[in-house]
Amino acid sequence: MKSKWPAKLLLFGEYAVLHEGGEALGFPLEKFHLQISEVPKGLEISQELREKLTHLSTKVNSTVWTQSNIPMHIGLGSSAALCNALWAYAYESDESLDPKSWFEGVKTLEDVIHGTSSGVDCMLSAAKGAIHLQKTETSFEIYPVDLPRAFGLTVLKIRERHLDNRLWIQRISGELSKVLDTYMMATQSGINAFVASDRARLTKWIDILMALQVEVGMVSQEDCELYRMQPHVLGVKGIGAGGCLGVISDRPLLDMHHEEVWSTWNDVD
Repeated sequence: MKSKWPAKLLLFGEYAVLHEGGEALGFPLEKFHLQISEVPKGLEISQELREKLTHLSTKVNSTVWTQSNIPMHIGLGSSAALCNALWAYAYESDESLDPKSWFEGVKTLEDVIHGTSSGVDCMLSAAKGAIHLQKTETSFEIYPVDLPRAFGLTVLKIRERHLDNRLWIQRISGELSKVLDTYMMATQSGINAFVASDRARLTKWIDILMALQVEVGMVSQEDCELYRMQPHVLGVKGIGAGGCLGVISDRPLLDMHHEEVWSTWNDVD
């Protein structure tokens, strides 16, 4: 059984994958992780989550705490790691035993936190590496992929979402529904270009995604242009529902105007 569950990074498809035919690409972020503890350190889990698990295991009670270095409120999957860790703790197992039942279970926990969840964040936290997801009518098709080595990715924190997370997601989803066909097409094309290391197509489609995200208020034009105009930058887009910017570039960034969360340029984990 895993003792530590990583954060996740959903690079493409944060809203497209909610709709049939939509696609997403992401991976676990091993630098950050969460684990369950029976000693009073870190954060105690909520009564609502404990009650959801009480019928499964008498282990899940008020003595369960979590320890985590995952940044919160910026969309890196702290709640997904928590749900995976709690489910593993309750069952004393991990997702390799029965993936379908596993994800159905952890999704019920994530629904407690987010209202209605897709389960994608939990899939990414539990994944063995980068995955490409396609939404079907009832589930997801999942394909392992190799991240390209032709360029790097830097993740920057631009804001914490202090307002209710459910309301934020509902608002952005509502705005994106007005341009959904274009957003889904740009997401699919961006994923294909990213995996294929096709610089020209990647730049084209990420610029379109960035413009759509600016239009619906997910990210600001000013934040994006701070990085998009730098030399060797291929594209900039919001990730983590707008809590972070992802900057894809041929070389490390020359100037950073926001806190760096993670980067392939200096990731040695």
